[in-house]
Amino acid sequence: MPGIYDFTDTWNDAGTVFNAIKCAVTDTASHADSALLNLLVGSVEKHYVGKDGELRLGGNSSLYGDAANVLAQRNGTNPQAFYLYNTYTDALNYERGGVWWSGNTLYFGSTAAGTGTARDVYFQRGGVNKLWFGSNSAITVNNSVYPSSSGSWYIGWTTLRFSAVYTNNLDCDGSTIKMSALPTTDPAVPGQLYRDGSGFVKVSL
Repeated sequence: MPGIYDFTDTWNDAGTVFNAIKCAVTDTASHADSALLNLLVGSVEKHYVGKDGELRLGGNSSLYGDAANVLAQRNGTNPQAFYLYNTYTDALNYERGGVWWSGNTLYFGSTAAGTGTARDVYFQRGGVNKLWFGSNSAITVNNSVYPSSSGSWYIGWTTLRFSAVYTNNLDCDGSTIKMSALPTTDPAVPGQLYRDGSGFVKVSL
């Protein structure tokens, strides 16, 4: 038996704005939960459109148009999450990335469960990888890291120190400092280091 709203229509005029379904409500008094559309299977809500424009999906996640060109996901004081899946078998086996709130902290990253694998996270600018977090717990930067203004950043802290630093010309592991590619003669540049003929490191004056 056809459903009560099982119907067909024909749109055949390019100059006419057609509406397959249109309902104009004059709301002079109604409950706040009154709906423009409420779809259920049995007694379980699946999709809901509230009179305030709330779009509720699956009966539990709500989207709003907070302002022009602004899409919001919110539900009072309940922390929200958005996930984008790489693979999905079921709720116990997946790979996904997302942004979510938990314990008043905002998280961004990738997660996995069951047969899924935790994947690397990359940040790009103009299609070029600039910063990424790899499977070996490394944070990789493509190009330079420098402060927004001179003297405004620290690397490490008095109680939070790096265990080792490795650069092209200087290695430091906390107990020794190894320098390479130093000039072997005085460069006559005040403050620059060099090695003399005996292998001693000196400062040019």
